[in-house]
Amino acid sequence: MTPSLISYGECLHVVEREQGLQQAQRTVGIVDQLAVRVVPADRSLVFAAAHLKARYSISYADAFSAGLAKRYAARVMTDDPEFRAIESEVPIRWLPEKHRL
Repeated sequence: MTPSLISYGECLHVVEREQGLQQAQRTVGIVDQLAVRVVPADRSLVFAAAHLKARYSISYADAFSAGLAKRYAARVMTDDPEFRAIESEVPIRWLPEKHRL
């Protein structure tokens, strides 16, 4: 799994909003122990995300996930229906809704 730093931040803000700051901080500790490489938002990824955001009705953070998937010829794993708009751009692995935070 290779999330962008932007997507990682989005997950943390959801955890903090729904479960509090301490749980968000615990989440960082857990993620830091996983075999996950968080990719920084470099110039080319920012441009790819901006391009996708301009063309499709998706959030800017979701555009980073899609841009990263395109970069690595990977698929996005999600249950977020917003990604239906970009199925023509990147492959999507649809997760059951129970995985949503």
